[in-house]
Amino acid sequence: MYPVFKRILDFVISLAALAMLWPILLLLGLLVRLTSPGPALFAQVRSGRGLKPFRIYKFRTMYTTAPSDTPTHQLSGAQNYITPLGAFLRKTSLDELPQLWNILRGDMALVGQIRGQRPAPRSHRLGPDQRPGRIAHSGKGGPGRGIRPPHEPEIRPEVHPGHLFGGAPGQGRKGGPVACAGY
Repeated sequence: MYPVFKRILDFVISLAALAMLWPILLLLGLLVRLTSPGPALFAQVRSGRGLKPFRIYKFRTMYTTAPSDTPTHQLSGAQNYITPLGAFLRKTSLDELPQLWNILRGDMALVGQIRGQRPAPRSHRLGPDQRPGRIAHSGKGGPGRGIRPPHEPEIRPEVHPGHLFGGAPGQGRKGGPVACAGY
């Protein structure tokens, strides 16, 4: 019952938002086209529910000469690839507005556990006897644990549970220790 209600809510809210924001979307699309050559929208394949691939849409914030297979944070001199308008769109998150279309279609949700992830390269995928789970420490893995190649850094959550209480990792609100599962 909840998934059906959530989907209906996502549909109604995204439809209403698109109906209200279409002039802004049109204006931003025109500005992207006028300030740099290339399309106004950028599409990228992401993995959704059940690892089903879908195309996510954003306003293009980089020049068309930028490498398309490398995430921005891994580019050396990434600022050289970002357009002046793109820097503003990223700073204000306006480049994300076309994702309302993805929400309307059901590819994404307004609120969820994780956002759409880029599909892992074939070398990083789990074997048939392995299940997704926590990233294994020191490159070790096995059934029930995620696998990462030894040359890749360990991935940690963006928000540490201790930060939720305003302290440093492992500290509560008043600086005292707090139990953090898995750390």
